[in-house]
Amino acid sequence: MLKSLLCMVIIIASAAIGLYLSSRLTQRLKLLSKLIVLLEEISSMMTYTSESLAKLFSRNFDGYPFSEQQPFDRQFCQWIGRYRDVLSADERKLLEDFSRGLGASDISSQQNHIRLYITLLNEKRNEAQEEPVTDQKGDGDYSAGLRLEIDEQEGSEHPGQADAPEDAVDAHC
Repeated sequence: MLKSLLCMVIIIASAAIGLYLSSRLTQRLKLLSKLIVLLEEISSMMTYTSESLAKLFSRNFDGYPFSEQQPFDRQFCQWIGRYRDVLSADERKLLEDFSRGLGASDISSQQNHIRLYITLLNEKRNEAQEEPVTDQKGDGDYSAGLRLEIDEQEGSEHPGQADAPEDAVDAHC
């Protein structure tokens, strides 16, 4: 009876983890797609308006209040921070790099900069669509922990796996 109860708990826990990770991947894909569309809109708007980056981004990025009194790149990093649990470390780094290079040149160069990062975000979105659902550390192996727990209960010993280092995020943001 205890073994069947343990099996049921493991099955339910595995299903819950799978649903959570699937939801997180869906959110990530939606956010990357939304970013691509927003950057395309901002690139177009730069041509027709003479508004500052703060005004362009405030109007388009979920109503996030970008201010002209603070450096744009810092504010953009704060905006990225709202999605820290959704975006991968590589995607956050890419967006941080994007924010550093924006606003430092003429409109044509800024539009080229935006187009470059739209292409890079498209690549990240395509990679996300193709990759299997993984955990936060990116190793994707949940079964190792379950095997270890079950084996310990049965009395056998298996060496554990070393934890992967936390995602290193640039100190800029």
